[in-house]
Amino acid sequence: MGIEGGNFNKHINKSEVHKEEPEKITFPHGEYGLNLYEKEYGSDKKEIEKVKEIFDTFLNQEIENIQIYSSEKFGVSMPYTKINMGDFAKALYEKSTGKKIGPLKEPIGEDNKKHISNEFVFPGAPLNFELLDNGPFHFVGESMKQCIGKLPNAFEKIKKGKEPDDFEVFTLGTPMNEFGKISPEFFEKFKKNPTEVMSEVFVEFINKNSESKINKDTKLNIELYGISWGGGTAAITGEKLLETNKFTQDPEKTKKDGTPRVAIKAQNPVSLSRAKIKGPQIWLGSPLNDTVSGDQYGPTIGKSNPEFAKQVELKLEKRGIVVNKSEEQQKMKKKAMIDIIISFRKGLKLKPETKITEIYGLHDLTTRTSSLMREVKKQKENHPNSLGQNLAKPQRENSRVFGVDMFHETPWFRKNELDRIKNAVEKLIELENNK
Repeated sequence: MGIEGGNFNKHINKSEVHKEEPEKITFPHGEYGLNLYEKEYGSDKKEIEKVKEIFDTFLNQEIENIQIYSSEKFGVSMPYTKINMGDFAKALYEKSTGKKIGPLKEPIGEDNKKHISNEFVFPGAPLNFELLDNGPFHFVGESMKQCIGKLPNAFEKIKKGKEPDDFEVFTLGTPMNEFGKISPEFFEKFKKNPTEVMSEVFVEFINKNSESKINKDTKLNIELYGISWGGGTAAITGEKLLETNKFTQDPEKTKKDGTPRVAIKAQNPVSLSRAKIKGPQIWLGSPLNDTVSGDQYGPTIGKSNPEFAKQVELKLEKRGIVVNKSEEQQKMKKKAMIDIIISFRKGLKLKPETKITEIYGLHDLTTRTSSLMREVKKQKENHPNSLGQNLAKPQRENSRVFGVDMFHETPWFRKNELDRIKNAVEKLIELENNK
């Protein structure tokens, strides 16, 4: 499964870019998802064609949107990418119908405001100590899950002459990635408290991204989502955003004056877990997780797929986005990665008023505790087949804690996700048949 090259750099002449021979990139998530789709629903030619179309369009837009964010204040730069739900849906709609989409009406809510939703996906810890880690595709499965699930609704809105929901997912990298850069000043601060310092950079990024979206005519909702180290970083970033008083977790305040609302969702946040010996459990549990979990989770891009990362690297190089592998940078980046792992033993302490949803894999050897297992087992016995069957007792105020049947990584292509892909495929086929 591959895509044709797109325009990655706004400073490059577009006509020159399109004269290049199209190059193919093998998308590990797409290949894996396609294989599981065939196992679940069979290999109908038309359906498989549409599945490929969805994955190829998704990857094309993700790669086109890769950028480098530079912070003068912190002396760092880091890669990130984003996908806009409207652009994604429109590209698929036009390809299936063969029709160019004309002007669409902006959707306005009952409060006469345009509703905007942004999700920021935080990277996990670079446990392999590779510069490929912490890139813009580290947890790209979350972007796929959110956007593909919203496709049928988006198609219906376009069909009725309305803009799809204004929804974007940003997948963040860090300065430790091969495309990032660390200043000596940042390095000195970072090694003392990696999560705290990194969150300050993310706060600046989110603030700058949100500035133009905060006005009297819009209602902005933000979700911060992270797995592993990213879960703790999302939580601390959320707290720092709230400290600016530009954001809130109070729905009444959002309703009253339009202050953007922040939701925090942390999955297997190792530094927030109830484990008493966080450091040793993480160091011992992480490699064992990979051994016992098998292949049910699919590929982690840029970590276990260096070939994919290299293909992306070559494309970006042609557009002026190049890796930063000087000896000095490599030395600081790898030391910073070690500092992240060491910091886990300290844990994180959130403010009592911080609202957060924590999700723990019951089989995750880096966060697993007997108390969590007992609580979820009892909950399932008392509330089987209900939304509350996975609830556990929170260890802090304003937290919701769930224990679910998984290891550390997220199984992006669970049955319900495959069903969402199936729904999107059926809608595309319907559009094509009625064009």
